[in-house]
Amino acid sequence: DDDDDDDALQDQSTCENQQNILDSMHALELSSQGNVDQVFMDRLKTYNATICEDVGAAKADKTLKQLDELIVDLAKPLMEEMQKFEKRMAALSSLFEHASYRQQFPHPKRTISIDHEDDSMKSLVSSLDRMKLHIENAQYHGQTHLKHVVCKHSLANPQPEGEARTFKVSRINQLTKSSTTLLVNFTERKLYIGDVDDNKAFLFNEILRVIKSRSNKLRLGIETSSKRRDFQFSTLLDREEFCQAVQKIKVDERTGDTSEMRVWVGSFNMGDTAVPKEQDLSTWFRCEGVSNGVSQDIASYDIIAVGTQESGGSEKDWLTRVKDALGKNFVQVSYIKLLAIRLAVFTKACHFNLISHIQTGHVATGIANRYGNKGGVAISFFVDQTSFCFLNCHLAANQHKVMRRNANIRDIIKKLQIGQKKLVGFDITSQFHYVFWFGDMNYRLNGSREDIKTLLDTKGVPDLLEVDQLRSNKARVLSGFAEGEIVFLPTYRYVRGQRLEYSWEKQKKSGIKINVPSYCDRILVKAFPNMFLRQLVYGCTTNIVSSDHSPVFSTYVVGVRKQYVRKHGIDETKQCMLIINHINAELNTQASSQTKYHLEFFGTFFGGPLRTHINSGGTSTAPSWSKDNSDFDAIYPIVPEIEYLAGEHLLIAVVSSDSEEVFAVGCISLQDFLGPAFGICSLTSEGASVGKMQISASFVNTIGQQLSIFSEDDAYHRSISLSRNIRHRSSAVIVDRKNVMPENTPQSIYTDASEFNDSPPPPLPPRSHSASTQEPPLPPRMYSEQQQQHSPVQQEQVQQIAQVDVAPQRPPVYRPPVNLPTSSPKMILQQEIPSTVQEFFRVLDYPMLTPVFIEAGYDDLDFFADIGDDELMEMGINDPTLRQKILAAIEEIDASA
Repeated sequence: DDDDDDDALQDQSTCENQQNILDSMHALELSSQGNVDQVFMDRLKTYNATICEDVGAAKADKTLKQLDELIVDLAKPLMEEMQKFEKRMAALSSLFEHASYRQQFPHPKRTISIDHEDDSMKSLVSSLDRMKLHIENAQYHGQTHLKHVVCKHSLANPQPEGEARTFKVSRINQLTKSSTTLLVNFTERKLYIGDVDDNKAFLFNEILRVIKSRSNKLRLGIETSSKRRDFQFSTLLDREEFCQAVQKIKVDERTGDTSEMRVWVGSFNMGDTAVPKEQDLSTWFRCEGVSNGVSQDIASYDIIAVGTQESGGSEKDWLTRVKDALGKNFVQVSYIKLLAIRLAVFTKACHFNLISHIQTGHVATGIANRYGNKGGVAISFFVDQTSFCFLNCHLAANQHKVMRRNANIRDIIKKLQIGQKKLVGFDITSQFHYVFWFGDMNYRLNGSREDIKTLLDTKGVPDLLEVDQLRSNKARVLSGFAEGEIVFLPTYRYVRGQRLEYSWEKQKKSGIKINVPSYCDRILVKAFPNMFLRQLVYGCTTNIVSSDHSPVFSTYVVGVRKQYVRKHGIDETKQCMLIINHINAELNTQASSQTKYHLEFFGTFFGGPLRTHINSGGTSTAPSWSKDNSDFDAIYPIVPEIEYLAGEHLLIAVVSSDSEEVFAVGCISLQDFLGPAFGICSLTSEGASVGKMQISASFVNTIGQQLSIFSEDDAYHRSISLSRNIRHRSSAVIVDRKNVMPENTPQSIYTDASEFNDSPPPPLPPRSHSASTQEPPLPPRMYSEQQQQHSPVQQEQVQQIAQVDVAPQRPPVYRPPVNLPTSSPKMILQQEIPSTVQEFFRVLDYPMLTPVFIEAGYDDLDFFADIGDDELMEMGINDPTLRQKILAAIEEIDASA
């Protein structure tokens, strides 16, 4: 019979789609190494004879009848056993329920989630979960593939993209979801929304921005000149293709090239004194003073971040002085303060519509870790599809309080509540494309008054930096952060009113205290691997003398990814999946020799987080995973185009299988798998280096061929190939030395040796809430032969940058019903309109609801429009009065927008 089936298949007029499936089946047989049985392959051949019927269904967004029949047919033996198993489990449940009833024990109304210690029980539950996931993946990828293939047997007649494209979506209102359509007309360059009340078209320049939801990858916000509208697409691919269509009609209208942006960052401890008006503050923004570069034009900046500590004068006067210095071309993105610690971020007015997902946060680390005289404030946001985080801090003072400063940084990293809450284990240092950390970090120079004075008299900046506390502690607290070349003298502690003399003595209540001049004021940066980051200038001013600190400044050129996916048409040879072959990790841990780990993968390029099995090889300090042992499955991209994937990143969490605690996190660029089939990433935890990981993987197309980077003449390829000479390393901060180095100095990329030596990384910092009382040892400094040709100062210029991306949502977790007060909340929104989820429930006097909504994916008030009565009940809010109040408050926010 099998031979008859083969003959029948050959007799048909086989189309390109069917032949492609046959080729893929052949590749599957070769790569499975006996893991796929012959019965399955025979069923696939039978299905391929009828697959063209599913092509038409897929293009019409209908159920794939033939694919469903194949899955059901393959599951028949399993279903017979599952029916028996289901009856047995129902009987077992009834047994205990009846026994509890007879003895009048408490009877829970809802299922209780229990963590099983028995490995066999874990394996059973995990196996059932994986079965469901594999079925859903097969349906999803089948629908996605067949929707785009060209089949001569299919009667589907898709709309040509050259004229217009229609998308079926759900319009999300306050309480309901209604079906509608979005039509992008390429000829007219207009967007039509199919609602009765929104029948007018929007011209390309009326579409201000398209905002992708980070908590639900099917949602999209469209902000026009009139208002914002939110929609939900049926598939992830539909959402991405809609973004491409919008970009196509707007491409001629977008002013400026946002593939690169200039970022200015400045920090100034004002010494509790306002800057006198006669002192020109604009010199700070123009980078005039002592630096490793040249002065800059304020008009050339795209983003400006201004941070001050011990801020003098009122907030109003402070902001007025800053805005006057910047000019009218800049608008404020956000502002936050913690007592005298202030941070404001500005952008050019023409870029404002590119900015979304603005968040702010602060952490106090002063007296008893509560008082805000010390701590950090942060602002994060997206520019197109690129995330930024700016953090301004003021850490503990005094030369001997190094451990306290380290503890301050760890507290800020651990407690700052911005970014994706669903990315468990990923903090502010590991989930943004760019993180700028600056402020009065208060790290001092080690040495006596006489020692430091001797170094200052010789003006030997490299010698001063050899005793700098931050450089000797950075791997412990800010691993992967880079700092530009320092050519200026210490910015603290000057005699106020001039910049020629340091003040060594400070009068305190306890007596005279010696303060040695130090590099307290710093600017550091960290970026995802293979993100373009170039520093133009780093220095301090000399004309602003009202404080005992000098303001510091730095300017960067950064690469910015578009909100829209590049699309070059469907090409079956370029569509692909990511195959991970082996992963080897080196962990600095004191864990038991029996400790096992599994990995969690996150990324915006695939549908959701994926979890591997526990490591099948290695030890507790060197675990390993292998495809041969079925430790992980292939990753199927939303948009399976190699050009798009070259700019994406894979986030990895190492999770203990015993405690489910995230031990370490890392990030690797997918570009590493488009050339050599392996990559290496650093692993960190709360800012500290805790190991490294090597990943062997490759992209494979639908016919089993391994894919490499595209042609050299592709302009996009050139833009992402800036660091190809350092395979397996992260993107580097490239310092522009045109004006500070001799012409014969090699313009190579320098790397901080402490990030790449063969010594073990420093031990993991304590995970308790209390500060560590003992510093872990730092690995010895080691240089390669090439690095020894340059000074230690030059070697610090460019450092490994290896961390985060946009956060995808985690799998849903069960939450028991929330115990809430029975009284109605106070409706005072008319007096105070909140801007964050935390503020919303604080105003309602229900702060305990904040984590419930965030875990459910509503981490931004923009997504509250999706919430209805059913969603509230699913989150365990059973009080109908409270549900009504919450919905009314949401409606009030929408009305005020």
